[in-house]
This record gives sequence, C-alpha cells and structure tokens, in this order.
Amino acid sequence: MTDQAQRATDREIEAAAEIILKAGYPIALTGAGMSVESGIPPFRGPGGLWTKYGEPPMNGFQIFLSDPKKAWQERLSRRNDELYAPLRKAKPTPDISRSRSSKRWACCVS
Repeated sequence: MTDQAQRATDREIEAAAEIILKAGYPIALTGAGMSVESGIPPFRGPGGLWTKYGEPPMNGFQIFLSDPKKAWQERLSRRNDELYAPLRKAKPTPDISRSRSSKRWACCVS
C-alpha cells in the first residue's frame, strides 16, 4: 500500500491471501479488541485491570527466567482472580469461530 492509500487494493488482498494459504502455520497478532469482543476486559482503559489496580512490575519475564517453576506455581495458584474469571466465560468471536474450522488451526492465544 502507498502512504496515501487508506485501504488495500483487491490485488494486495489477493496477494496477502495467497501468502497466508501457502504458509505452514500462519500467525495473526491482534490487538486488545479481539479479546474485548470475546468478553475479556482490557488491561488499559475503562474497566481495565491496570486502570483499576495499576500496572504490574514489568520484570515478570526476568522473574520467570530466574525460577520458572516458582513463577508458574504462583500464577496458577491465583486462578480465581479477576483475570481468570473472564477467561472462563469468554466466547470466541464469529471471526475466530470461522477461523477455527480451518484444518490448519493450531491454537488461539488471546
């Protein structure tokens, strides 16, 4: 797409579709909107966990690397917190449901 274009051309869409169809394991990285549509609250913004409780420390990955077993035990011990409750109730959006019917679908991490 050019800098001035707001929408992809039909040819650009077809080219992208060809690349996706030829890929062994295509991956889609999406924003928070996909989760919110499924019933999972955002981290930032109205009703967001970080808005309510503040941002968590950003060294979680380093903590995990220092003791993965302990990090998993701590996280899994909190399954009844405000993060897990919406995950249990969340439903795939229609677009995700259609995608899952594909024989190439491997997993969905939202």
